[in-house]
Amino acid sequence: MKVSELKHALKHAKDDDDVVVPIETMTGAVGGHPYVEVKSAHPGIDWDRGKVFIYPEQDVHVAGPTYQAEQKASWDKGEALAFIWMTAKDGRMDPRQKLNAIRSTLRRFGFNHGIEGDEPEKSPEPSDA
Repeated sequence: MKVSELKHALKHAKDDDDVVVPIETMTGAVGGHPYVEVKSAHPGIDWDRGKVFIYPEQDVHVAGPTYQAEQKASWDKGEALAFIWMTAKDGRMDPRQKLNAIRSTLRRFGFNHGIEGDEPEKSPEPSDA
């Protein structure tokens, strides 16, 4: 982005609007975007001439592949829990259907450890002997 583009983008901003930098978090949110406030902005000097630096109030780091993988895993866990909760509350399903749907959800999100077959083990039938 060039300074001219920034000036154009700010054409409709009010003088008392806050300047912030949006950030990504590993948790979902409802409402406005998460952000950090901007402390200051200065044009670069010497080797950084031709650049404008915007300094946030808090440290901001580049999200590399590890962070992105952790963020995806966190979102997947949240999605899986939401599906499981909705399944548990579904009054149209009997317990066996609910268990199968929960197992299917866990598999779909890659949580395969400790999940047995699709059908729960049946209790032995009482004998009439």
